[in-house]
Amino acid sequence: TSSINVFVTGVTGFLGSYILADLLNRPTSPYNIKVYAHVRAKDQASGMQRLIKAGVTYGTWSPAFEKCIEVVLGDLSKPQFGLDSVTWENLANQIDVIIHNGALVHWVYPYAKLRDANVVSTINVMNLAASGSKAKYFTFVSSTSTIDTEHYFSMSDELTSEGKSGILEADDLMGAATGLGGGYGQSKWAAEYIIRQAGKRGLRGCIVR
Repeated sequence: TSSINVFVTGVTGFLGSYILADLLNRPTSPYNIKVYAHVRAKDQASGMQRLIKAGVTYGTWSPAFEKCIEVVLGDLSKPQFGLDSVTWENLANQIDVIIHNGALVHWVYPYAKLRDANVVSTINVMNLAASGSKAKYFTFVSSTSTIDTEHYFSMSDELTSEGKSGILEADDLMGAATGLGGGYGQSKWAAEYIIRQAGKRGLRGCIVR
């Protein structure tokens, strides 16, 4: 049976716990799924305990998951996550799919305080997609905070009044290039902009909210 190796960030948060469980609860045939879970911790054992604690807290954990998980340490805001070149290359050569869910969610912090965690980290995770011997599929977990502007409020009202479903995901979000009041929405908007530019240059993947 072939395996699909999935690198997931933000696994110790609420949504991350559900993403992890969704991946590992899937039927294994014809593929086994192995999750490379990024966790901030002093060592892999501590990282696994953090991950288990989160899963138990959110009611998503199964003891059977542990054998399917490899903890990846490192700081996403640093190039190569601060890992040595050999560790980075080994990781890059293993991964097939990336789900970048990790972010600092804060409704008061300005953009400057969220840039490293939400924008620079995204660039570094995208660099993982571009490294190694395998082409990787990149999924970015974003937010409706990227469209919290008068432009999109008005557009949404207009489209729904015409019986349409609302703003299309194909929208380039330039209507929120100005007018976003919160640093979190601004940081997610900036990350999405960079991802879309990478998509024009060949990055395969999607943005989900």
